[in-house]
Amino acid sequence: MDASTTHLIATDRPFTPTSSSIADISELSANMVADIKQKHDAKVVANLTDDDAKDILAVGKQQVFVRKWGFWTVFGIAISISGTWEGITAAVAQALTSGGPRSLLYGYITAASFSAVVAASLAELASAWPTSGALYHWIAGFVTGYIITGTGWLGITSAMSGVAVQLQAYIILSREEYVPERWHVALIFWGFMVFGTSLHLCGHKVIKALNISAMVIHVVGYIVIIVVLLACTREKHTAEWVFTGSQNYTGWSDGMAWCIGLLSSVYGFGGLETAAYFSEETRHASRTIPRAMFYNVVANGLITFPFIIVFLFCLGDLDSVLASPVGALSPATQIYINATGSVPGGIIMNSVATMIAFVSSVDAIGSGSRAIFAMARDNMFPSWLAVVDARFDVPLRAMMVIAVPPMFIILIYIGNTTAFYGFMSVILASVMVLYAIPIAMHLFNRIQHRETLGPWNLGKFGPCVNLAALTWSCFLVIVLCFPTLNPVTVENMNYASLLLGGVIILSITFWFTYGRRSGYSGVVIETEAQPVVDDRSSIENTKTAIEAATLKLHTGEGSASAA
Repeated sequence: MDASTTHLIATDRPFTPTSSSIADISELSANMVADIKQKHDAKVVANLTDDDAKDILAVGKQQVFVRKWGFWTVFGIAISISGTWEGITAAVAQALTSGGPRSLLYGYITAASFSAVVAASLAELASAWPTSGALYHWIAGFVTGYIITGTGWLGITSAMSGVAVQLQAYIILSREEYVPERWHVALIFWGFMVFGTSLHLCGHKVIKALNISAMVIHVVGYIVIIVVLLACTREKHTAEWVFTGSQNYTGWSDGMAWCIGLLSSVYGFGGLETAAYFSEETRHASRTIPRAMFYNVVANGLITFPFIIVFLFCLGDLDSVLASPVGALSPATQIYINATGSVPGGIIMNSVATMIAFVSSVDAIGSGSRAIFAMARDNMFPSWLAVVDARFDVPLRAMMVIAVPPMFIILIYIGNTTAFYGFMSVILASVMVLYAIPIAMHLFNRIQHRETLGPWNLGKFGPCVNLAALTWSCFLVIVLCFPTLNPVTVENMNYASLLLGGVIILSITFWFTYGRRSGYSGVVIETEAQPVVDDRSSIENTKTAIEAATLKLHTGEGSASAA
């Protein structure tokens, strides 16, 4: 191992900070914080607060990123990743054919309410453990770490392919002579993947401006589309149809169809934990990150409800929308065209969703690279991936690992679109499994009175909120794997459960072929030599604080709490 790489010392069990250990470290580190700022690279500690220094000590890691983000940047990341009203309009057909407007409207209220309790539960974990590992660190399991990686690859592919497919739809509408080919989508995908990844090399100000701009576009576009739909749609549906109408084309009972219709709304609340992957780059992370995660769901949840009502009033005939040349690619675009009577107008209106999808793809690349970086420093991946590039302040090698596989996954789209979307269907089911595991662990620790809480927590309401979040996550895993049509055939079968099982099996296989030999034993305490960053000075005194805290964990009250 060369001199630029941190030497990692693993304890005999995964490092699990507890309330008592965090308090111990806070006591220990009053002088250490000042020492960190003196010893560490000036660029890294320029925005490092005392709270952040204590937090990074408490989770057993070294500060290697610049604390460059504030609330509005990570809030913009959370808003862009969720893209609630944009995501729901893209998936509106499933709800309207699986229960009708009643399914979409009241299903949305249900999904938004339970997404809020899931976000609150995850925000508690983000406050207690503000690290770049986020979901991985909260679970600290080898198999789940690889599920996170695989889900990240598929998530980036899904978001960026959405951009490519919508752009192809705009070309179809604009040029009658154009003959669409699936490989055109792949070319557009590759171009935007290269562009999106390169933005991370342009400096943090570019990413900050991108997300702040996306947040503004998200709100302004929302207002403009509502006003245009209400002003331009001549024939609106009745209030009776909007609030009580139903239609069921699934072949299942109305109750089951309503559950399937829920999925359209759930798509608008994806990536709830994404902001947490930027914890080690955010000022006052133990407070800022959970606020961004939770307020994202609250804000998006409140503004999207009236949007759905307006959208349903101005929807027009769904069958004609789906039968249009772009009905399968971008139904919302056709709805806007029908309302305005203008192809350019419809394209401009839906381009808001396209831009948000692109920004979410960029953010997914960034968050995925942080997750792989965090896993690599715990020996889950080769240690050469646990390096932050000094020029760009990003884990560049890890970023290549998260960005390259989607370039190959999109080839499935060229061969068979059904198979491609089958692969994409497993994303949300995997995410719900990954949410359920840490929430279940957190709830169990609460029952045992061993919970670790950060400054942002749910207090006495925690157990009830955690239980509701766990129940909802488990329920969605079942629904997401359920066939959407009856009778079930080879063509309409939902293969999400099979693919999810395949991801788990591959992760277990990789554990036996690589994990056991890599030295992985859970979250590692970084104690010696230089931090994992090119051309930056070391934090010598961090060793003393971490070793003292670790000693306390293994003796007395700290040991009992971590057992």
